[in-house]
Amino acid sequence: VVQKQKDSRWDPADFYEKFNEVGNKIKNYFPDITIIGNWDLKAAGFEVYLRGVGPEEQRDGQGRQYIFKSGDSGQLFPRFHDIYEKLCILVMPYLTSVNMEMIQGDFLRENVHLLSLIHI
Repeated sequence: VVQKQKDSRWDPADFYEKFNEVGNKIKNYFPDITIIGNWDLKAAGFEVYLRGVGPEEQRDGQGRQYIFKSGDSGQLFPRFHDIYEKLCILVMPYLTSVNMEMIQGDFLRENVHLLSLIHI
């Protein structure tokens, strides 16, 4: 999931361009991972996260395992190789991205209420 802050100083077109760039590259290497873009009014900036996978103690209250947060890294947008490396590490306990996708799918079906609506 990639999301952007509504009140940011960067243009929404930058968000869509970066989402498409990062999302397409991720899908090339991890075709089984679901990527969702949304506008979250409370988001702190450009974020990349997965829900329902990764160590439970590292997830937030909504089951998100953050891979990138613009406020944490000092960068506005992620570099693909940083995202790729973190995804590779997250996939390891599941052996394949297919296995991770199945676990993530189960989590999302059981916790559909955690998925926020897209705000336009």
